[in-house]
Amino acid sequence: MNYLLVLNRLIIISILFFPLQNLGLSFFGSRYDITSFILLFLTLVVSMKNGKIEKNTIFFMFLFIYTQFLIFAINGTTPFYRTFSGMVWAGGLLLLILSRNRINYNPRRVYKTLLIVLFLTVALMLYQFIILGDARPKGTFDEPSKAALVLFSGAVSIAGIIYLYNLKIIHSLKMLIAFSIFFIGGLITLSMHIITFFIMFLIIIFLKPPFNLSSINNRQLFLFSIVTVSFFYLVNLLFNFSINSSESLLTKIDVFNSLNNNLSVLSWRTGFDQMIASINHSFIIGTGLGSTGFIDFQSNNLNKLLYLTPMGLNLNDAYSLSFRLIIEIGLLLFIMIFYFFTRKLYILKKYLSTTTLTKQYNESIPTTFIFLFSTSIIIGSLIKEPLYPASPLYLATMLFVSIKINYNSKSING
Repeated sequence: MNYLLVLNRLIIISILFFPLQNLGLSFFGSRYDITSFILLFLTLVVSMKNGKIEKNTIFFMFLFIYTQFLIFAINGTTPFYRTFSGMVWAGGLLLLILSRNRINYNPRRVYKTLLIVLFLTVALMLYQFIILGDARPKGTFDEPSKAALVLFSGAVSIAGIIYLYNLKIIHSLKMLIAFSIFFIGGLITLSMHIITFFIMFLIIIFLKPPFNLSSINNRQLFLFSIVTVSFFYLVNLLFNFSINSSESLLTKIDVFNSLNNNLSVLSWRTGFDQMIASINHSFIIGTGLGSTGFIDFQSNNLNKLLYLTPMGLNLNDAYSLSFRLIIEIGLLLFIMIFYFFTRKLYILKKYLSTTTLTKQYNESIPTTFIFLFSTSIIIGSLIKEPLYPASPLYLATMLFVSIKINYNSKSING
C-alpha cells in the first residue's frame, strides 16, 4: 500500500479518535489518549522513513534525552516514572517538530473530518445538556474545559474564514450556522476557554486588519464590528447565567484577586508561584521533565490549595502548559519554542496577503482553517491544559508544524 495513503489514513483515524478521551488508558493517575498513541507511532515511522533518520533529529533527540537523564541524576527528587513519561510524550512532541518535513496530509480531507467530528461532539453535548440535564456537558472528553477548547477553536476558525475570505452568500450562511453551533457548544461548558476564543480573534485581526493607513475594507470592518458586539453580548449572557454558581466564570478568571479562593484560580496561582521558583532555581534547563509538583517552593496559594484539596489539585501539572514547560525544560527553551510558534504565524500572515479575498485556491480555506484551529488549541493549552499526552495537544501540534503553506510558488512549513 502507498506510504502517503497509509500516512493520511492514520491522520484521519487520529482525528476521529481525538474527542474519545473516555477511551484513554490510565497509568499512575495520568491518562494517555488513543490519538496520542497513533500520532506518536506515526512520528516514529516518518522519522525513520527508508531507514534513514536526519542528523539534526538524532542530535537534538540525543541532547534532549541526555539532558533529562542528567537533570534527574542531579536532582533526584522526581519519581522516575514521571521523568520517563515526560521523555516519551514531551519527546514525542519534539520529534513531531523535528520530523515535520516528512509529514504530508490532504488539507481538504482533514478539514472535512474535523468539521464532522466537531458537529458530532456538539450534538452529543446538547443531548447531555438538554435531555440529561448536565450543567456542564463534556461529550466524550474527560473534562468540560477540553471540549470547550476544541469547540471554541472550531468556532473562531470558522469566524476567521468568514472574515478573511469573500465567500458566496450560500457559503457564508453555512459557515455562520457552523460558527453558531460550535460557539454555543463551547458556551454551555461554562469554561474560561472563552478567553482563548478572544485571543485568537485578536490574532486573526492582526493577520489581516480591516484597515490600514491607506485604505479601509468595509466588508471586514463590518464583520469585525458584528463579531465584536456579538461576542461581548454572549459573554455577558454567560456571566449572568453563571453568576450565582460556585463555578461562576467571572470568579474563575479573576486570578489577580488575592481574596479569590476559587480552586481553578488557586491552581493557576500555585502553578505561577512554582514557575517563578523554578526560574530562580534553573532558568536555562529547568528542573527536569516530571518535576512539576516535586520541587520546593513557598506559596500562600499552595497552602490554601492544600487546605481545600489535600491532594493538591493540579499541583503536579502546574495547571498551565506554559508554566509546566518553563518549570521542566527551562525559560530559554520555552522562548525558542514560542519563537518557532510566532514565526509560523508570520508565515500565515504572508500567505493571507497573497491569497486575496476574491481569489481563492482549492486548498486555501482548508489550510487556513487547519492553521487557525491548531493555533487556537495550542494557545488554549498554554493557558490551562498542561498534559503532554492529551489528544488535542498532540493533534494540534502535528497539524500546526507539518501544514504546508504555499505562496509565491514556494512551499513553506516553518
